[in-house]
Amino acid sequence: WYQRRVRAAKKIPTNSFGDAVFDKIYQIMEKHKETFFAVYLHDPKTVCTLPPIQDPDPLINCEIMDGRDNFLTQAKENRLEFSTLRRAKFSTLYLVCEL
Repeated sequence: WYQRRVRAAKKIPTNSFGDAVFDKIYQIMEKHKETFFAVYLHDPKTVCTLPPIQDPDPLINCEIMDGRDNFLTQAKENRLEFSTLRRAKFSTLYLVCEL
């Protein structure tokens, strides 16, 4: 039992995290990165050295997101609420479909 445990612990390569739990999570996320939406955060010290982001998509003008008043009017007319997680999910999905 002990030898199997030691061998299993040796299989986990350490990345820059140094913690076995984080390394295991990192391995799982790397394996499924095409399926799930994952965000990797950079160290605050290295953010200044990153090149500027070039977005290939053009900007799209939208009446709903044009300003605060338009958004609030649209939310009031369609009874969109963000007071609970359930309502916020529904309202967000509705707005995405409207865009």
